[in-house]
Amino acid sequence: AGLAHLMAVSGMHVGFLLFPIWFLLPWLWGTNRNRWIAFSGVLLLLFAYAGITGFTVSVLRASVMAILLFYARIFRKHGNSLNYLGAAALIILLYDPNQLFQIGFQLSFGAVFVILIMLPVLRQSLPVALRGTKIGGLYQAIMVSVLVQAGLYPILAWYFGEYSIIGPLSNTLAAFLVQIAFSWTLVMMLLSLILPALAIILNTPADYFFGALHYLVRIVAEWELAWIAVTISSYLVFLIWIALFLFLASIYNPFLRWKMLIGLLALLCVYQVEQIYKKVQVPPLHIVSYDVGQADAILIQTPCGANALYDVGLWTPRRTSGSHVILPDLQSRGITHLDAIILSHPHADHIGGIVEILEAISVDTVYDAGFTYGSALYQRFLQTAEERNVPIVNPSLGDVIWIGETPFLVMSPHRKLTGNDPNTFSIVGKLLYGETSVLFTGDATSQTEGWLIDIYGDFLNTDILKIAHHGSNTSSQIDFLTHAAPQHAFVSLGFYNRHRHPHPDAVMRLQAVVPEIAYTSLDGAIKYRSDGRRVWRYYWR
Repeated sequence: AGLAHLMAVSGMHVGFLLFPIWFLLPWLWGTNRNRWIAFSGVLLLLFAYAGITGFTVSVLRASVMAILLFYARIFRKHGNSLNYLGAAALIILLYDPNQLFQIGFQLSFGAVFVILIMLPVLRQSLPVALRGTKIGGLYQAIMVSVLVQAGLYPILAWYFGEYSIIGPLSNTLAAFLVQIAFSWTLVMMLLSLILPALAIILNTPADYFFGALHYLVRIVAEWELAWIAVTISSYLVFLIWIALFLFLASIYNPFLRWKMLIGLLALLCVYQVEQIYKKVQVPPLHIVSYDVGQADAILIQTPCGANALYDVGLWTPRRTSGSHVILPDLQSRGITHLDAIILSHPHADHIGGIVEILEAISVDTVYDAGFTYGSALYQRFLQTAEERNVPIVNPSLGDVIWIGETPFLVMSPHRKLTGNDPNTFSIVGKLLYGETSVLFTGDATSQTEGWLIDIYGDFLNTDILKIAHHGSNTSSQIDFLTHAAPQHAFVSLGFYNRHRHPHPDAVMRLQAVVPEIAYTSLDGAIKYRSDGRRVWRYYWR
């Protein structure tokens, strides 16, 4: 609904704190001594409040701006809001330069920057007769909300992959009422220190209001057109967006507007050149190992645009990886169809999200190890696949699963493998792209690894190895790792897990062979890219 920022502790609350002090200023600046006392009091109040809130960026930004504003007001200095904003950014970045790359910093300063540069334009665009009127004020409130949402579009798209269309309208309706409700509850909180019973009674309207607001958000969030999934393909979009708003801010300034327009058009030309360059480049293969706790779920995106999953995460009575991790990410990527789902074996930490995924999006084929398994989850999977007319294929040694034009060579299971452990019969396969490859191992045991060495030998050599069985000591034997000799390896597991994975001995073997090892328990989701000649890891935005 685009209203999450109303619930965040931010500059609005700093305004609540300083509102009464602002009206007391005429009585405080009679002497230089009183001015310094008043300024010191405001400084201590804002520092204490920032400390209570954990020194969040938005509160620090508002506090620094408020301190500068109070200093200018008390000592009767000329001030400029953009200078206050720049000073706040400089002070925060001098203390912690890494804040520049944090979403909280970018959203807070981005929103205020848009408001400060666009408000004069909005006022000037109004007919003189409407300036200072209620209609003019309503127009400015609506347009500020629209422009802030538009101004933050690249940041929202980059981090969240979605954009609220209903946000400007819902903000216009809710922001003013939320400010009244917050002010009222602040007064009631103070009253509760003296007359708690009366404060509870008088606070009832605020309770009803926030209940209604929560209900509104739930209703709006279910509208199909309330928000859209969006993506940002280039860092240049940020520069283009800044140039666009600088041009809009200078629209009434003949000395600047043409310069800003030239800069905007120049960036658009550079962006077009970049897009042409990308089109003539060799398209990459993407591998994403989701952070699904003590489980496996891997997304394969091929250069030709095909998509597949190798395992689908964890099932628990409270949640599944399918509904809480995989489907939201697929939606943000615009993926509504899967060419294949490969289930390495039928354990719940590998097929946990299969039912929700089959119910949510279309799937061409599900490849299953074919190991007879009687769990209720596995039976639900079979039933759902039948109801959705999704074929289930049991591949074996020598088969090729085509994910678009990219081959996935099935290297196991085989009838020569023995035992009753489903892990042993995991679907092991090698995904080939150009001169690079990725070896997927499911929960293959040492028996499976030994058999693979006997059959394939040096063909096991790969660029990326998915470590079997979450780093268990029953897998990743030194002979297998030596034959695979990967440059990159990743382990999918939970930070706290009852199996105490990864096993120290398995980790020592990995460190002896593999140059770069990643763990979802430490790094979150892990991403790799291949251009067919080399492989490299890249990181979440």
